[in-house]
Amino acid sequence: MRRISRIYLFFALIALFYLGLPSFIRPLYPRDEGRYAEVARQATDNGCWLIPYLNGIPHLTKPPLYYDLTGVAFSLLGQNLFSARLISVISFMGCLLLTIKWAGKQGGIEAAKITAILTFAMVQPVLAGQFGDLNMLLTFFVTAGMLLIFDGMLNPEKRYSWHWGWALVSLGFLVKGPPALILPVGTISLFRIVHGRSAKINWKPLVAAFAIFMLIAAPWFLWILASMEKNVIPFWWKYSLQRSAINKERSSVFYFFNYLPIVILGTSGWGLAYYWGLIKRIKRSMPLLINGQFSKGFMILFSGANAFESFLLSWIIFTLAFFSLIRATMFSYIQPLYPAAALFLGVFYAKKYKTWSGFYLTHHKRIIASLSMTCAIIWIFACVYYLARFAPPSKKFIDNSYELNAVGDKIEPAKGRQFDLIQIDEFSPYINYVLKKDSILVETEIHKDLPIPPAFSASWNSIEKKIQNNDPLLIVAKRKYLQEKKINNYNNINILFEGQKFTVLKTRSLQF
Repeated sequence: MRRISRIYLFFALIALFYLGLPSFIRPLYPRDEGRYAEVARQATDNGCWLIPYLNGIPHLTKPPLYYDLTGVAFSLLGQNLFSARLISVISFMGCLLLTIKWAGKQGGIEAAKITAILTFAMVQPVLAGQFGDLNMLLTFFVTAGMLLIFDGMLNPEKRYSWHWGWALVSLGFLVKGPPALILPVGTISLFRIVHGRSAKINWKPLVAAFAIFMLIAAPWFLWILASMEKNVIPFWWKYSLQRSAINKERSSVFYFFNYLPIVILGTSGWGLAYYWGLIKRIKRSMPLLINGQFSKGFMILFSGANAFESFLLSWIIFTLAFFSLIRATMFSYIQPLYPAAALFLGVFYAKKYKTWSGFYLTHHKRIIASLSMTCAIIWIFACVYYLARFAPPSKKFIDNSYELNAVGDKIEPAKGRQFDLIQIDEFSPYINYVLKKDSILVETEIHKDLPIPPAFSASWNSIEKKIQNNDPLLIVAKRKYLQEKKINNYNNINILFEGQKFTVLKTRSLQF
């Protein structure tokens, strides 16, 4: 136990340095990090803790828990790069310590070491741990919740594990909504099928889980429905539920290969030694799965795995399947499967080779291991090419992000001055966060299903009058839009920045 505690401390310090340092120096990614940071800023500055707001508009695409926690970090540490990412850093460390603990329980000190090393070797979790969005926090709640739920399932006397597990899942629901509930329910259902428990349903713990969920997660949603306008439900349907609906165009099993390169890249190829043995079982089970014989197919696929390994495989497979079939696709969505992958591979390698260093391999196994590592490296380069060539974000998207960072650097000296911030044709919350100021939106489609308060919206004609009066204005707009409006005809306008997509203007009355 003392040795495990030392591992906790050692890898926690590495994680703090490994994730904390980039969090201090890398600029915010304008599209996602900028939006989340700005909503958290408004919660802090305006006291909007229960209803997230973005530029005066209720931002109800996600529940408020992540924004509130980031707002607390802002209150304690100030509004800076590190505090904007602190929740993700802490969440990564939490997942790391959880996987170390459970690996130690299942496979001893060797499994704990391997799991910790594999966690740091996985590309996507490390990136997510230094990225200021809600996916890492969701991953922590799902990971902690599912491990406790598993403990409660196999040990009925540990009812507290089951209850605490569903409490954490409910908190995950307050981070990102339906996925936090769908992933545990789907994983448990698949596990019961492959582990031979599909016919033995105990309703008491299910009722307890439902009661816990309704007590923790439901009140905020019910309060929003009661307090907000009647168009909240259509808005949620469009921006949340409809995005999670199954896309019929992706019903083919081959669509899974869209995510598989990302998973292999994310695990740095370390699972190839296991995947090689898995191929034979896949060949045997796939005809049964295609023909609808799911119970027999999964029994073959999971053959040789104990209860804990079956649970982890169910977790990985269901997460991959669910996010492969829904309409919305982003590679960060599959983040919750990586702790399960690290745990599974850590326990697998510890069991297989008896020592985490791998020195006790026989001669032929050394050759196989070397070939596996070579294949892993090839796979990594192949996946990098796949990401660069076929997968979003595109080069154009990245260029726009760099350009917005440049815009932010150019306008930051205006922070604290008295002026109107105008955003035309496209809205970037990152601009608001840099200036700590709301925008007046012109011909910008933002949450058109919810009413934009008059104070945050204006017509181009009204902006023209402000320009003619030489009112202090800072204007961020698409370059194409300003070219169409022939903005250069005004003598009292200065161009601060002109990029490929964005142009920044100010009236001469605004001095900074």
